[in-house]
Amino acid sequence: MNPARLQASAGSALARPSVPPRRGVVLIVVLVLVVMIAFAGFGFVSEMTSEYEATRINGDLLQAQQVMASAESYLLAHVDRQHQPQEETSLESVPPESVNPFQAVTLTSLSDSATTIGTAPADTEWRFAVIRNLSAFDAQQQGTQAGGATEEIELLNNFEAFAVPEFGLLNESAKLNLGRVLYWDTVEPGRGRRALLHIPGMSEEAADCLLDWIDADDTPRPSGAEQNEYRQQQSSVVPRNGLPQALTELLLVRGVSRTAFLGSGETAEGSPSAGWEKYLTLTSAESTQGNPPKTVLNQLTLSDLADMEKDLAAAVSPDVARYVVLAVMVGVTSASESFESLPATNPLAVDLTSLPVVSVNAMLELPDLIDSSVVVNQPGNRQRVASPLRSDDPESLRLFARLEQLVTTVDTTLPVVRGRVNILLASEEVLRALTDDPAMASQIVQQRQSLSDDERHSSAWLLSRHVVDLPTYRRLYADMTTGGNVFTGEILVYRAVGGPFLRRKITIDAANGSARRVNWQDKTSLPLPLTLQQLEPQEELFAVD
Repeated sequence: MNPARLQASAGSALARPSVPPRRGVVLIVVLVLVVMIAFAGFGFVSEMTSEYEATRINGDLLQAQQVMASAESYLLAHVDRQHQPQEETSLESVPPESVNPFQAVTLTSLSDSATTIGTAPADTEWRFAVIRNLSAFDAQQQGTQAGGATEEIELLNNFEAFAVPEFGLLNESAKLNLGRVLYWDTVEPGRGRRALLHIPGMSEEAADCLLDWIDADDTPRPSGAEQNEYRQQQSSVVPRNGLPQALTELLLVRGVSRTAFLGSGETAEGSPSAGWEKYLTLTSAESTQGNPPKTVLNQLTLSDLADMEKDLAAAVSPDVARYVVLAVMVGVTSASESFESLPATNPLAVDLTSLPVVSVNAMLELPDLIDSSVVVNQPGNRQRVASPLRSDDPESLRLFARLEQLVTTVDTTLPVVRGRVNILLASEEVLRALTDDPAMASQIVQQRQSLSDDERHSSAWLLSRHVVDLPTYRRLYADMTTGGNVFTGEILVYRAVGGPFLRRKITIDAANGSARRVNWQDKTSLPLPLTLQQLEPQEELFAVD
């Protein structure tokens, strides 16, 4: 090869710049790896955070469920205590100066067995409240949603109407029992229909169809419907021909308006309406077993009368005790029958051993003892014994009220009696259905507000305060009560901060021995129709800084 060419080639090679080594690639690779590890770490942290939150939420939910179980046990124990003679606190009302046992009941700690009531706990502590009128708040909320912003402002301006819930359990005997309504309509055709028409939102078609739904026959009423009428509408629904399993089943009845049943949110007077749940029931009942047990007049034998008279003479009065014995043995005659020509005598003047042996009067009712007479046929002497219990004498009516606590004509072989209306607690609408007299129902509502504690144990105040006359009292007596042993309420479990909240409607039956839960309905999915501040005591709700 030419040396000159080699030299030129070597010179050109030396003239080209050298290429530096590519060391930055390693840095880029490392940076990418760091970013990927960082993202993996962030993902792991995010997943762990989500798992932690899920575990915490699930733990809170489990805690809330345990608080709900504690609330149910608390209510069962509270209802059971009402059967003890020394217990004087009413389920229906709590004195203003005392701590409300149904409001802001606080569990200080799930790990601490101590439970305090009415204290000011930390925001994270669990509480529960029992409310008996929460359906009214639901109706109010429905009305707000239906009416829009304008109605919401009007309801807020009228906040006092529903600012404070009614804490406690609702006695189901304050409502109209559908089973009793059907019984009324069977004994006196048309009475059940008239009773239902006193319920707000009830139409004639709805009343007839409702009765057709629960009666046992297939004959439709004038505006009613039985199986054939439902089938003509190609409906898969047919009447039950018995009492519904739940009150909401009435929504299947022809002619029943969903708005009327659930509550329109507003009554004719402009106040929120709770719907038929406020007025109708399927569960009202009361125990026939008194404490102490009552003597059943219609189940006595002649050999029992002497012991009964001795007990009644010591507890009421000797003449009333003797008259009760005479009424059981002979029977009574009403004051409308004329026995004025017969010589009158005092009950204690009658020699029981000289009376002919007769069977016990099985038709006697307690109001029959008032303003009545017993005609005594003794050898050669027929006399009239006037009752010492007079409807125009307040002292006599007090004795009658005392007598009611000792004797009864209710068949105690049956454990419960169902459907009687509590005249101390029933709304005016339910009382109208009971009496079929709006003026009388209004008088009952007005007069019961001023009753003494002694008067509240009996319905005799209806006579002493001239609310009803004696024939009306006798007609209504078997359908009235001042008691009741089935209660309902809605339990709210909540925390002031942090949630969750649970809502459950519960029915407690204490008519068959110890209190027990017979039904419950989970309403947690429904929106809470009030604020948590409304569940707190009033001094906290309206406190001014």
